[in-house]
Amino acid sequence: MKHFIFAVLVRVPSVPVRVKRSILAVLLLCLCLPVLAQTIPVPNAAFDALTPEGLPEGWTLTGGEGGLSDAAPQEGARGVWVRGTGATEDRNTWCSESIPFEAGGLYSLRFDARREEPKGAGGCAVSGTDFFNVDLSQLPAEWQPVRHVFAVPEEVSSGALRFGQWQDQGLIGFREPRLCRAMALHRPFGAVTLGADERIAGNTYTFTPALTARNTNFFRPTRGFTTGFNTNRILFGDKTFMVFEHHVAEHPITSAKLSFYNVHYGEAAFHVEAGRDGKTWTPLGDVAKDKPAPLTVPAELLPADSLWVRLSADSETGGSVQLHEYRFEAELAGEPMEVSGETLWFDVLKMDEGMTCAVEAPGLFDPAHAERGVALRLEKDGQPVKGMAALLRDGQPFSMGALGGMLLPCPGDAGRHELTLEADGARLALAHTVPDFYNSAYGELLDPDGVWWASSGWKIPRNRALPKAAGRALRIELAQNEAEAAQLVVCPDRAVAGFSLACTDLTGPNGAVIPAEQVSLLRVGYVPVTMPSDPTGVVAPWPDPLPPQAAPMTLAAGENQPFWVRVKTAPGTPAGEYRGKLLLNGDGCGKSVDLEVRVFGFTLPDRMTCTTAFGMNTEHPFNYHGAASEDDRRRVVDLYHRALSEHHISPYDPAPLDPFTVKWPDISPENPPASPDSLEVNIDWVRYDAAMARAFEEFHFNTFAVPIRGMGGGTFHSRHEPELLGFGKDSPVFQKLFTDYCQQVQGHLREKGWLKDGFVYWFDEPEPRDYEFVMDGFRRLKEAAPDIPRMLTEEIQPELLGGPNIWCPLTPALDMEAARARQALGEVIWWYVCTGPRAPYATLFIDHPGTEMRVWLWQTWERGVQGLLVWETLLWTSPTAYPDPDAPQNPYLDPMGWAYSYGIQPGVRQPWGNGDGRFLYPPESAADGKPAGPVFDPPVDTIRIEMLRDGIEDYEYMALLRRALEEKGDRLAPAVKAEYEALLTVPAEITTSLTEFTKDPAPIEAHRRKVAGALEALGR
Repeated sequence: MKHFIFAVLVRVPSVPVRVKRSILAVLLLCLCLPVLAQTIPVPNAAFDALTPEGLPEGWTLTGGEGGLSDAAPQEGARGVWVRGTGATEDRNTWCSESIPFEAGGLYSLRFDARREEPKGAGGCAVSGTDFFNVDLSQLPAEWQPVRHVFAVPEEVSSGALRFGQWQDQGLIGFREPRLCRAMALHRPFGAVTLGADERIAGNTYTFTPALTARNTNFFRPTRGFTTGFNTNRILFGDKTFMVFEHHVAEHPITSAKLSFYNVHYGEAAFHVEAGRDGKTWTPLGDVAKDKPAPLTVPAELLPADSLWVRLSADSETGGSVQLHEYRFEAELAGEPMEVSGETLWFDVLKMDEGMTCAVEAPGLFDPAHAERGVALRLEKDGQPVKGMAALLRDGQPFSMGALGGMLLPCPGDAGRHELTLEADGARLALAHTVPDFYNSAYGELLDPDGVWWASSGWKIPRNRALPKAAGRALRIELAQNEAEAAQLVVCPDRAVAGFSLACTDLTGPNGAVIPAEQVSLLRVGYVPVTMPSDPTGVVAPWPDPLPPQAAPMTLAAGENQPFWVRVKTAPGTPAGEYRGKLLLNGDGCGKSVDLEVRVFGFTLPDRMTCTTAFGMNTEHPFNYHGAASEDDRRRVVDLYHRALSEHHISPYDPAPLDPFTVKWPDISPENPPASPDSLEVNIDWVRYDAAMARAFEEFHFNTFAVPIRGMGGGTFHSRHEPELLGFGKDSPVFQKLFTDYCQQVQGHLREKGWLKDGFVYWFDEPEPRDYEFVMDGFRRLKEAAPDIPRMLTEEIQPELLGGPNIWCPLTPALDMEAARARQALGEVIWWYVCTGPRAPYATLFIDHPGTEMRVWLWQTWERGVQGLLVWETLLWTSPTAYPDPDAPQNPYLDPMGWAYSYGIQPGVRQPWGNGDGRFLYPPESAADGKPAGPVFDPPVDTIRIEMLRDGIEDYEYMALLRRALEEKGDRLAPAVKAEYEALLTVPAEITTSLTEFTKDPAPIEAHRRKVAGALEALGR
C-alpha cells in the first residue's frame, strides 16, 4: 500500500507500509521529495484553440447544452458554459483529454466559476476530476476564484478534468483551469504536529475531518485509499479502502473509539479494522446500514504509539457506501495540551530535479503575529542550498532573507494575499487569506494601560494587539427609542482579580439625563470554534455570547476582554450630546474612561417595517431552565419573547402555550356522519386572543404563523398527506371540515385586525418532485380561505405561480426580475439564511465577520425585500449529536449547530455550522441543561442578534426617510430633495453584491449618520 506522507509531492512506493517513526519525524517539517514537473499542462486551458465546429480542442461536452463564453476573454482566456434543464438526473460536463496523475500525489486545481443566470430549484455546478468531485451550489454572478486540493487514489495514473452541472436550470460559466502539484504543511506544537480538524483538549485527541467545509480527501492522518470523493463524502465501492494512521508524538494512545455516519446504497458491507503497524489488522466490526454505532479499539492493541484504522467496503451486487463522517477519539498519555491543528496548502510551481524543500511558517499559522514569518530550506542532491529567498505578495516583493532558518515577515493585514515563496530552483505559491477576524486596523486606545474601544461590528480576538490610534472616549450614536452598542476592551499586562465595570448617569442638554440603568454592561464571552463553518472561519475562541456581569471576574494577562456597552434610549429622550464615565475597578486597578452618546432628533417606532419570522422551539428552554409546571413555562416563554422583542424579532408562534382550541365532531372513518353538511367546527379563541394581543401590543411583533390543520406538510426529505380525523382530502367530510375551519380562522383574524400579519408555513424547501403536492395544498387553502397569506421557502418557479403569495427563497436564489414581477401583482418577497449560504455570502455563523448580519439588512433594503426568515433561534442541542437526553449539548462549550432529523441517526454528528439556529443562549446557570431546579435568569444575547437588531433599525432609518420624502419632498429645494433621495440608495462602500460587502462597520455607521441627519432636518 502506498502512503500519502504529509507534504509529499510524489507517490512514495519506496516507503513501506510499516513507516518508521524516524522517517515521519523528518517529514513533519514538510519535506518535499523530488519531482520532475510541478505545473501540469491542462489541454487548451485558454479554450482558444477551436475545432472546425467551433468547439474547444481537447475538451468534450458529454451532452446537453454548452458552449464557449461570449464574454470578453480575461487575459486572453476564454471560458466555457453549460446549462441544464433541472430535470431529475440531468447532467452534462465539459471533460478534458486525459491528464497524467501520480498515484498518491497531492494536487491543486484552480479555476474561476460563476452563475451567469439565476439558479433554479435544486441543482449545482460540478467540478474536479473523474475521481474527485466538488459541487458548487451557491456561485455568485461575479467570477469567483475556486481552488480544490486533493490526493490521487492508489492505482490511478490518469484522469480528466470535469466542469459542468447536475440538475441545474441556470447557465454556469468556467474559465482558466490551472493544475499543479501541491504540498501540505501541518501546524507544529513543539514535538507534536496536528493538521486540519485534529485537536487535543487536555488528554483527549479527536480527529473529525470537516468534509463539508474543506472539500478535500486528504488530511494529515491519511495514509492511502482507493476510494472516490464527492463534495462532502467519501465513496466506497466494492473492494475499495481508506487507511488512517493516528499518531501524536510523545503521547501514546491509551484508549480509542470510532464513530461514523455512513449511507448505504444497495447491498454493501462496511468493515472497520485497526492495527498498530499498518500491516496486521484486527477487525473491530461492521457498521450497519444507516445505523452507525461507535466501535471501541480492543485493549490488546493498547497502549500504542500509533493506531492505524482501515475502512473498506464489499458488495457483490454493485452496492456502495458513502461515508459522511468519520470521528476518531482517543485518550492520550503524556502532558495535557490545548491545541487545534491546521493545514496550509502550497502550490508547487517549480522544484528543480534533485531538489527538496522544507517550510516553517509560524507567521502564516498565526496571522495575529505575522511578523514571526516564514522560512524556506532547500537541499540539492542531499546538500543544503545557500542563497536568498523572497516572499512576494500579489507578485510584488514583500520580504527577503537567507535560505535556511531565517524567517521572512508575512503580510498581516486582513484579506486575500497571493503569496509566492521562491529561491533559485524553487517556487511555492499560497493563496493565503488573513481572516477579517485578525484585522488589527480598527479601534482607539483610551488608556495606555491597555484600555481601548471599538465598534460593535467587530469580533475581537483574544490575542489582537492594542490599536495604535488614540481616542478620547467610547462613542455611541442612536435615535430615540433605539438600542446601540460599542465595545470597551481591557487588556491588562498582568492578571487583574475582582474586576468589574460600571457606568455613571449620562448628562445631556439642559440637564437631561440618560440614567445608568439604561446602559447595559455585558461581558463578551468566547466559544471554542474547533470546526470552522467554511473557509472564512478559523479555529480559535470566537466572541458570541453576551452574558451579564454576574460577579467580579479575573482578567488574564495579555488577553483582550471586551465588554458590550449598550445604550437604550426612551422615546422622549431629548436630542443632543450626553456624557458620562465608565468605571473600571479591580485589584490594583481603578480607572475611568469617557462615554459619549449622541441622541438623534427623531424616534424609531415600536413596530418595525421589515417583517421578521424566526423559529423559537420552546422545548429547549423548558428543558434547560428546568421548567416543568405551566406557571414556570409561562415565565420562561415571557423571558424569551422579551429578548426577541428587544431585537425586533418575531417568533413564528407568539402563543406557544395558548393555541386556539378546536372542537371537532366525534366521528371517524369507522363512525362516519350521516351527512357531512351537518358537521360543525367550534373554535375557542379566548386564551389565544389574550396572548396575541400581548404579542402585538407589548412585544410589537409584526408577523406570526397561522396553524392550519389538515394541510399535510413536509420538506424536501419527506412529506405526509393531508387528513382530518382520518378522512383524506378527497372525502366530503374532509372538505366540509377543512373549509369550515379555515373560514373561521380567516374571519376571526380579520375581525381582530391580525390577518395581514399572519402566514401559513406548511411545507419547507420543496424539490421539483414536490411541486404538484405543494400546489395542491395551496389550491385547497386558497379556495377555503383566500385571504390568509401563504408563504413558501422556495425560489420563484413557474410551476408554483398562483400558490404562495409570500415567496421566501434562500438569499443566493433570489431572482430580482421575477421578484419585481410578483411584487407588482401584490405578492410579498422575503428571504432567508440557514446552514446555507456559506462564504462568500453574508451568513449567520459565529465564525464570520460581525458585520454580516447587519449587512444582510442593507442588502434586504437594496433589493426591495420585505422580510427575513430564520428557521430557529434556540438550537442548543441536537438529538442526533447528543442522543442522551440527560447529557445535552452545552452551547458555550460546543458552538456547532448539529444537524438532526432528515433521516440522520442518533450518534451522528453532521455539522450545519457554528451558531446555526442559535441567536440566544441559555443563561450560564442553565448552560448544561441540568439545573437542580427551575432557572428564571433571562437568556443571553449574542453579537449576531445584536447585529440583526442594528440592521433592522438601519432598515427602519431608510423606511422613515422614504416616508418623510413622500410626505415632505415636494416642499424641499430640488437640490436638497435630490441629496436626500440619493441617501435611499445603498452605497457601494456597504455592499455591491451579495458576495461583496464591507467587513468594517464604519461605512454602515457613516451612511446611517447621513440618513439620521436628513431625518432630523426633515423633522424640524
